[in-house]
Amino acid sequence: MTTHRTHDPHARARSAVGFIESEAIAHRAYELFEERGRGEGREFDDCLHAEHELRELNNDNASE
Repeated sequence: MTTHRTHDPHARARSAVGFIESEAIAHRAYELFEERGRGEGREFDDCLHAEHELRELNNDNASE
């Protein structure tokens, strides 16, 4: 039995964009961690907040 794969020429680009976004989120989350005085226990909140900030920034830039 032969499996058909759909060739997606943009898959690699999307993968790279996802990696860049992940790196940007991690970087911003670390900045938030430092801004809070390096208090532990809020890593998840920092990541969510960073992701939200970057998505808002991206949405603002896309609408310009």
